[in-house]
Amino acid sequence: MLKRIPNWLKNKYILTSIIFAVYFLFLDDWDIFTLVRQKRKLSQIEQQDEQMHQQLKDTKKTLRKLHRLDELEAYARSEKFFKRDDEEIFVPVLGKIAAGSPIEALENQSESLPLSKSFLGSNEYFALKVEG
Repeated sequence: MLKRIPNWLKNKYILTSIIFAVYFLFLDDWDIFTLVRQKRKLSQIEQQDEQMHQQLKDTKKTLRKLHRLDELEAYARSEKFFKRDDEEIFVPVLGKIAAGSPIEALENQSESLPLSKSFLGSNEYFALKVEG
């Protein structure tokens, strides 16, 4: 039976090296699979970090702009949709719907409908024209 084993496997140094390599690559607490998984996780965290840095940069830029009162009002109106209490809001008319028999629904924002803010509340709105 020993004659079937190759001579290089009979060498105790090579055999010890093979056993060590198998243990180190597959059985150790920091085996090759754990290292690859940790490398992948690190890559994802670095990507999230880069995105967060970009968002922080954008937020700081916005905050610098908001120190001026005219910029503050423009930001509040455009980004957060704040309106004055006595102000009319123009609700876009996006299309037509049928009151009777069906018609094709086409979206075209060609007009708007002025309504009082107290009538609407604080959400986003759109209007549809009824035909038929």
